[in-house]
Amino acid sequence: MLPRRISICSFAVLSMVLVGHDHGMQKQAAPHEKVSTPGTRTSGAVTPFTRMSLRFEPNAGQFDAEVRFVARRPGMTLFATDAGPTLALHAPRHTNASDEADESTGKDIVLRMGVAGGRKVSPVAERQLPGVTNYYLGADRSKWREGVAGFGRMTYRGVLDGVDLVFHGEDGQLEYDFVVAPNADSKAIALDVEGAREISLTAEGELSIHTERGDLVAPKPRVYQRDAEGREHDVVADYRLVGEHSVGFEVAAYDRGQELVIDPVLVYAGYVGGSNLDWMGSFGVDQDGNAIIAGTTSSTDFPLKTPFQPHYGGGTTDSFVTKVNPSGELVYSTYLGGGVPSPTGDPDFPSAAEQTTRLAVAPNGNAVIAGYTHAVDFPTSNAFQPSFGGQGQDAFVASLSPTGTLQFSSYLGGFGDEFLTGLALDANGNIVLSGNTIADDFPVHNAFQSTRGSPGTPFDDGFVAKVSADGALVYSSYLGGDSIDTPSSLAVDVSGNAVVVGTTLSTNFPTHAAFQPQTGSVGDVFVTKIGPDGAILYSSYLGGSLFDTNARVALDGANEAIIAFTTQSKDVPTLNAFQSTHGDGKYDVFVTKVSPAGTLMYASYIGEKTDGLAAALTTDADGKTVVGVAGDDYRDIVRITSAGGLVFRTRLYPQGSLAFAADAEGNTFVGGSVFQKVSPSGAILYSVYPQFAVDSVAIDGNGYLLLAGSSTFSGQLVPSITAPNAGPPHPTGQGDAFLAKYADIEPVPAPPSTDAASTTQDDAPATVAARASSAEDDAPTSAAGTRPTTPSVGESSGCRFAGRSSPPSSNAPAALLVALAALTARRVRRAPAKV
Repeated sequence: MLPRRISICSFAVLSMVLVGHDHGMQKQAAPHEKVSTPGTRTSGAVTPFTRMSLRFEPNAGQFDAEVRFVARRPGMTLFATDAGPTLALHAPRHTNASDEADESTGKDIVLRMGVAGGRKVSPVAERQLPGVTNYYLGADRSKWREGVAGFGRMTYRGVLDGVDLVFHGEDGQLEYDFVVAPNADSKAIALDVEGAREISLTAEGELSIHTERGDLVAPKPRVYQRDAEGREHDVVADYRLVGEHSVGFEVAAYDRGQELVIDPVLVYAGYVGGSNLDWMGSFGVDQDGNAIIAGTTSSTDFPLKTPFQPHYGGGTTDSFVTKVNPSGELVYSTYLGGGVPSPTGDPDFPSAAEQTTRLAVAPNGNAVIAGYTHAVDFPTSNAFQPSFGGQGQDAFVASLSPTGTLQFSSYLGGFGDEFLTGLALDANGNIVLSGNTIADDFPVHNAFQSTRGSPGTPFDDGFVAKVSADGALVYSSYLGGDSIDTPSSLAVDVSGNAVVVGTTLSTNFPTHAAFQPQTGSVGDVFVTKIGPDGAILYSSYLGGSLFDTNARVALDGANEAIIAFTTQSKDVPTLNAFQSTHGDGKYDVFVTKVSPAGTLMYASYIGEKTDGLAAALTTDADGKTVVGVAGDDYRDIVRITSAGGLVFRTRLYPQGSLAFAADAEGNTFVGGSVFQKVSPSGAILYSVYPQFAVDSVAIDGNGYLLLAGSSTFSGQLVPSITAPNAGPPHPTGQGDAFLAKYADIEPVPAPPSTDAASTTQDDAPATVAARASSAEDDAPTSAAGTRPTTPSVGESSGCRFAGRSSPPSSNAPAALLVALAALTARRVRRAPAKV
C-alpha cells in the first residue's frame, strides 16, 4: 500500500451558537417527528439542505494590503495573511450615541492563530467557485473592484516541514486541516492563539479559549483514519497544552501510512453575533428564474477591511445585492456604500450608513435598488445628482447589470432628510420612486408641484420621481400640502402610469379630478395617479372622519387600482360593499377599487369586532384581489372578486409577517413563522414549519416558489395545524439572510371536515383560524379574522432534497429543490433565556 498523507483537521468552525454569558449554550431544537393523520401520506426524514459554498476571496485591493484571502461566516471573518490566519469575532457596532458608554458594545475579538515555529507563507487558492463579488465602496473609483473570484480551498504550503495547512468549507462552514506528509512529525504541530486571555483544558478534555466576550469551546476532538475503501476508524486523541497560549494534539498509536483526521468543533459561548442592522430589504426573480436579494449589511458581520484597522471601506452599514441562479449557485454579490458620514447628520446615527429598502428586477435582468444613505461619498456613476444634498440623509437609486456591475447610481435629495418608500418599474425598465422629504430644495424636474407644501417646517412632503432605464431624471416633484404627507406604496401600470398612495394630514393636499375632493379628518389616505410624463391624471382624498393610514396599492390586469388601508373611521363612504359597516374594533381594514379614469368601482370594510390592520395586498391572474389582515393575535387573508364580492376569509397560523404571492391557479402562498398554501376556495392545503421567518414570497416563471427571510431552516414539513398547541420548533438563535426554493405539489386531500365553516367554494364567504406580526410595506404587517376552526387540509409530511431545477416528481406535497443559507447578510441574535 502506498503511504498516504496525514491530515489533521483543526477547529472546524461550524454554526456558532450565539447566546449571552448568562444564558448558557442552546441546543438546536429537535426536528418534528413524523406525523400521520387520516387521509394523508407520510414520508421519512427530510434530507438536510445544502448551504452555498464557503468562499475564500483573494485580495484584489478591496482589503488591507496585508490580507491575502478572506472568508466570512456568521459572526466571524477569517483573514489570511502570510503570518497565518486571523479570526475576527464580531460584536455589534455603536448604533447611537447612548451606546458609546457601553464598553462591551462594538468591540471585536481578534484571535491570531499562527502555527508555532511556522514559516511565513503566502496562501494559494484552488477550486474556483461560480460567481463573483463586486465592491463599490466610497467615491474613489480607483478603489472599486469588479469580478473578484471566490475559491473553495486555500492552502498554506510547507508551513512546517512536511506540513500544509489547508482551509476549506464543509456544507458552507469553515474548516481547516493540517495535512502531514509521510514521515513528518505530527507532534510538532501546535497552534499559538494570540488575543485570548488564556486557554485551558476542562476535566472532560475540552479546549476553552477565554476572551473578553465569552469562551470559544472546542469539544474533545474526534480523530479517525480512512482505509482504502474510505471507511472511517476512530483513533484516541486529546488536546495538550504546550504553552500559555499554545495547544497541540496528543494522538494515540495509529497507522502512519494512513491519513489521520483530527476534527474538533469550535463553538462560541458568548455574544459575538451581528448587530440589528443586518437585514434583507427586498428580493425578486428575473425572467430566467434567478433570485436576487437586496438588503443592508453592517460592518459587524461583513468587515471589508482587516481587523487591524478600526474601519472598513464602507460605513456602519452598506447595501448588498446577491444573485443566485436556479441551481443555487452564486452569480454575484455586490457591495455598495460610502464611508464618510454627513457632518450635519442625526447625532443618533453618527455614521455613513446605507439602508436598502426596495429592489425591482428590470426586463433585461438589471437589478434596481433604492434606499437612503448618510454618506457624503456614496459611490455615484452616470448620476443625475452626483453630490450629497447637504444634510442628514439622501435617497439613492442604483442599477446593476445581470453580472452585478454598476450601471448607474445617484443621490436624490436636498438639504434635509429623505426617506425612500416606494420603487416600481414600467415595462421598459423605467424607474418610479416615491418617498418623503423635509428639504425645501429637493431637486425637482418637470414637476407638477415645484415647491414644498410646508416650507420651513419639520413636516414631511411626499415626493415622486421617475428615472429612465439608463439613469436620466425624467421628472421629480413634491407631492403634499401644508402638513405631513407620507407616500407608503406605489404601483406602475403597463402604460407607465404610476399610482401612489399614502397618508396626508394636509387640508390642502393637491387634488385633481378627485372622487373625494375634501379631507374627511385629521388624517386621510390619498390616491394620486401620475402619467408617464409626470402630469397628474387624478388625485383624491380617501377616508372618513377619523384617522386613515397604512395604505397599500396593487394593480390588476385591467390597470384598475386596488387600495387597502387601515381606518378608525366608521363613515368611510362604501360602494357595492360586501360589508358596509365598520367591524367595531379600534381599527378596521377598508378596500376599494379605482378605475383607470379615477372613479370608484367598489368600496367596502372587511374587518371584524377585533382590531385589524391592512398588512398585504396582491392581485391574482383572474382579477381577484387578496388582502392580508392582521390583528394582535391572528392573521387572515381575504379574497375578493373583481366586482367586489367576498370569495373567502381564511384564518392562518398566527405568527409572522403576511408576505404572500398568488399563482396562476388562484392559490395563495403565505409566509410568516409557518408557510401555508391556501386554495382558491380558501382551504388551507398545507402548512410548513421552515424554522426561518418567511418575509417575502415570489413565484418564478416556471412556477417554483422562492421564499426569503431570516434565521435557520430545518426543511421539515408537517401537516396543517390541527391542535391548539401545534407550533414550530424553537429557533436556534441564529439569523441568516435566507433563500429557499420549492416546487409546489398538490397534496392528497384529507376527508371532508364536518365543520361547515372550514369548507368553502369560490364566490362564497368562509372562515378558518390563526394570528400575526409585522413586515415592511409590500412585505406585509399583521392580520385579522373570524372564529377559530380546524382547517380542512391535505398532507404535508415530508419533502426530499433534489438540488436541481428540473420539474419535480408528483409524489411529495412540496419538494424542496434548493435551500440556501447565509447568502450574504446574516444576523445572529441572542438565544432566549429559558423560563
